[in-house]
Amino acid sequence: MEKKKKIQKVIIIASLAALFLLCVYIETAEKKYGSCGENLTWAYRRGVLTISGTGDMSYEGRAPWHKWCLDGIEKVVIKEGCTSIGEYAFQGSNCLTEVVLPDSLQCIGKGAFRNCKALTEIDFPDSLQWIDESAFADCSSLVQITLPDSLKGTGSSAFSNCVSLTQVNLPESFQEISMGMFDDCVSLREVPLPDSLQTIGVAAFEGCSSLQEIDFPDTLKSVGAYAFYGCTSLEKVYLPDSISSIEEGVFIECTFLKEVRYPTRLSYVPEAAFGGCSSLTEIDFSDSLERIDKCAFENCTSLREVTFPDTIGAIEKNAFSNCTSLSAETKQRLAQHQVLGGSAG
Repeated sequence: MEKKKKIQKVIIIASLAALFLLCVYIETAEKKYGSCGENLTWAYRRGVLTISGTGDMSYEGRAPWHKWCLDGIEKVVIKEGCTSIGEYAFQGSNCLTEVVLPDSLQCIGKGAFRNCKALTEIDFPDSLQWIDESAFADCSSLVQITLPDSLKGTGSSAFSNCVSLTQVNLPESFQEISMGMFDDCVSLREVPLPDSLQTIGVAAFEGCSSLQEIDFPDTLKSVGAYAFYGCTSLEKVYLPDSISSIEEGVFIECTFLKEVRYPTRLSYVPEAAFGGCSSLTEIDFSDSLERIDKCAFENCTSLREVTFPDTIGAIEKNAFSNCTSLSAETKQRLAQHQVLGGSAG
């Protein structure tokens, strides 16, 4: 009986040992290489993912190395010849701290580096032409970026919620800051805008609460809705006469804004344009002004003086609602021009 028990014990131990060895074999034999495009291959070894070959990166579904994104990949090396990075290629690579991009790269795909929380910097090659939607969104450790002159544009929210980003250098030939490109970049203090810029998109700088100043070039033509919503450190805004279109809520809740120079050729103030700008004390409009839309200055509690032409056509509903500091003269003029459907203070 005792002998039988010993034999059973030996069998159990041997079985466990065999199972352990099998697991080790499976782990070591796990495939850590393959193709990621017609002429591209990948290989992963000891925290480093290397992409080699030529042409565009492509794969069906998730990237073939996705299982190492969470806690494995520390460095990505894309060798010369690769022309594009696929969608969500390295999304959520929590340990990724270094990226080497080739001079052949032309496009970075949608969400390619999204939520790479440890990435502090990245050098873009001079060949790069396009950065797609949310490519670097939520990269919470990214501090500084310099976009190459070759870049033609970006998809929406390309650098959204990069909360540590303090410095941005845009290409000299850049024409458009896309929708939400830097929204919620709460550490961003200053962005030099190139003389070529024509468009600032919807919510482009929304929630950039540290942005203190911005110098608009004379080439600027349009500013999208809520472009500077919640930029609570912005103190002065000088809008050039080249602007022909401003959309609603553009400077809403810019609570530190004290001085505004409005385009002399613009004929309207859009809805909620300066709503909640509680530090704004006065604003002058040119003879070109024809209307002030609803809620344009709602809750501008420090606003005392508003200068506008006698020829103004319409001041709409609640345009100056809760502007509790308006001077008697300003209130009288607003009353004479029939503030429609709402209070002027």
